[in-house]
Amino acid sequence: FLMIILIISFGTYVISSYFISKNNKEFEKSQNTLRSLQLLLKDQDYQNLNIKQKADFLIELRNILNTYPELWQDNNIFQYLNLNLSYKGFKEAKQLYYKLNEDVLKNTLLKEMEYTLLTDTNKENLIKTLYMYRSLFEQKYFNKEILKIWINENWNTLSKYSISKDDFLEGVDELKQFNLKSFTEDENSIHTGKRKLESISRTQRIYILLNFLNSDKPKEKYLIKEDLGFAANSVFSNNSQITSIDKIYTKVGMMDFLNDLNQQVDTAINIESWMLDNNFKENKNTLTMGILKLYLSEYQNAWQNLLASLQPVRYNTKEAMLNELNILSKKENPLYSLLKIVSSNTNLNDAVLLTQAYNLGLNAGEIRSNFIGVSNAFTQYHKLVNKNTLLSVGNIEVGKGTDDEKILDILNTSITNMSNKIIDFSSNNNQSAEEKISYALGGNKDANDPFAVFQMNIKKLP
Repeated sequence: FLMIILIISFGTYVISSYFISKNNKEFEKSQNTLRSLQLLLKDQDYQNLNIKQKADFLIELRNILNTYPELWQDNNIFQYLNLNLSYKGFKEAKQLYYKLNEDVLKNTLLKEMEYTLLTDTNKENLIKTLYMYRSLFEQKYFNKEILKIWINENWNTLSKYSISKDDFLEGVDELKQFNLKSFTEDENSIHTGKRKLESISRTQRIYILLNFLNSDKPKEKYLIKEDLGFAANSVFSNNSQITSIDKIYTKVGMMDFLNDLNQQVDTAINIESWMLDNNFKENKNTLTMGILKLYLSEYQNAWQNLLASLQPVRYNTKEAMLNELNILSKKENPLYSLLKIVSSNTNLNDAVLLTQAYNLGLNAGEIRSNFIGVSNAFTQYHKLVNKNTLLSVGNIEVGKGTDDEKILDILNTSITNMSNKIIDFSSNNNQSAEEKISYALGGNKDANDPFAVFQMNIKKLP
């Protein structure tokens, strides 16, 4: 019995000591925080500070209050059990921080948005700005992450306030706590912005808005270069845009786009009507088809831009040249792999893809026509990589005739022969320097010469 009393007494002592020590630490912490606040606020005339000084003041205030992470968290029972309660004495300081942060953002962010609506002529940026501006006053439409994207895109107009971007974005993180109802929308800015947007079609407005509403989602990439292999570095120059392409411009990405399109169009239509204070009665199917056409146009441009960017690596030595020819002479090489990737993703006359598009409930004939229109822009690439497409040595129709040969196989052989010719040419000591110069510069080569054969075969490309 005595042992039990001793254990209870010892336990009581330990617990009491802990709580007394904890209480003393909390008291000391609160006193230090209070002194820091008093020092910051002493002789401070906030109203006479410029924007940069106000922002610096806010940062210092936030750093002091960060002594208590609990200030920015929801209440929970563990705070009481741990006696972490002294932060409650600084809730008014937190409210002061919110109020001052509102003031800084009002005189920077809102001011620049209003100026953009009044002066900007870029229709895409006007749509984004009008949406973000109005959503600040209508929280159900507000998206903090999309606002951060807008700030990054328009940082050139905000950087003049000499507030670091990181500090500015940290202020945006508090927007959900703001009472923006204390501010009023500038009707003149809104009216001017809306009037400018009348010059572009509703389909374009909704498509821009739809893309902006998705801009906070991770932009997936198809890493083309990974599928081409390391040898691609010896074939394509650094200016060639073969590293990656947005996944949305691949067949896999298109399937996802089509699957979500109806729902996303509904959302964008609703927001656009609210944003412009209009209740348009335009047929939704007409809008959806228009948006699909805009997307297909961007899809086609993405691959055409990639192809237009292709440039070969310039070699400075014979060894580098032979290495490049050796790579290209193989049946599976980076150039052929790229052609297959382009062909695969631009042949939209695909039953699975078309079925997904038909599920939109639009005119099937019009959908098919637009898909085939994109495919037709890349027909020659499809012919090149189609294992059943043969090009005649003569004038026999494509894909017909028993004497036909696959043009890519022919070119592989031609490149191998040219490489061998270069090696032989370099090592042949039976020819004089004059003979070698004459051969290299001479325009009339034997019909069976590897370079002449290659020039003839290259013309067979579709």
